[in-house]
Amino acid sequence: KCSLLFLTNELATGFDNTNTTLENRDEAVDASLFADIQGHTQPNVYQTLGEYWLWLQDNHTGIALTRIHEWHRDRGLVPPADRPDWIRRATLYSFHPKGSIGSLWSDWGGFEPSIKQLDRIAELGCNAIWLLPLEDLSPYWPRDYYKFQDGLGTPEQYKQLVDRAHERGMHVWQDIVPHGGSNTYQRAKDHPEWLVQQEDGSTLNYWCFDFNWPSWIDYMKDVARHYVKTYGINGYRIDACGGSKIPNWNPDIPYSRASQSLTPGGIHMQKAIRDGSREFN
Repeated sequence: KCSLLFLTNELATGFDNTNTTLENRDEAVDASLFADIQGHTQPNVYQTLGEYWLWLQDNHTGIALTRIHEWHRDRGLVPPADRPDWIRRATLYSFHPKGSIGSLWSDWGGFEPSIKQLDRIAELGCNAIWLLPLEDLSPYWPRDYYKFQDGLGTPEQYKQLVDRAHERGMHVWQDIVPHGGSNTYQRAKDHPEWLVQQEDGSTLNYWCFDFNWPSWIDYMKDVARHYVKTYGINGYRIDACGGSKIPNWNPDIPYSRASQSLTPGGIHMQKAIRDGSREFN
């Protein structure tokens, strides 16, 4: 028996999103890998199209799948060596300090009531809390990354919530939302280059910032630094971490082609947020 594996090195220069298809043909199978490579082409301008592998294994599928880890290790596609041990034992309790989605975030009360719930959360066996997005305007619509949503409480109360969780041996994760919210926000007007453009030059009204635009990546890295440094949180859950919603057809993109705003942007953004956090924790 022979197993066939398609593999993409997502740390290689020039990779793009991929998908695979299988189709039966009489006594054979057609197997195909498609790379979603989109962009403008120019005369005499060369593109690097990534690193894609077809690997045949002379054994059954179970063994072939376990051997994928060997390929990952050979190319450095492994968890960071400095990943803290507590991550492996984390039992997360997720909530928003204002309340539940069903109540439109209004049935919990903010930072101060959340402090009173920490004992109960610990009694459930949770050793970490994951706070849904706290920034103004509302969860998953970040308007001002450095201001809390109305009704949550003061910066001092948030610091107290984090400190009390740490006193109970709990780690604190915070949601971070690098898709940027809406194209109507002031930062979109100040930096229109940060928005992904459709082929007609229009922009999306939500999830509209380019994950792969270097100065937007730097902006989000600063946000990550801020909450770790100021409040002592332990890290982040990254929302929509796969990258931009659409290819960026802005002809002035500072990278090779439109489709690089997708998965490559997501990976570059993840690395920046992690690096920013690690500077202080």
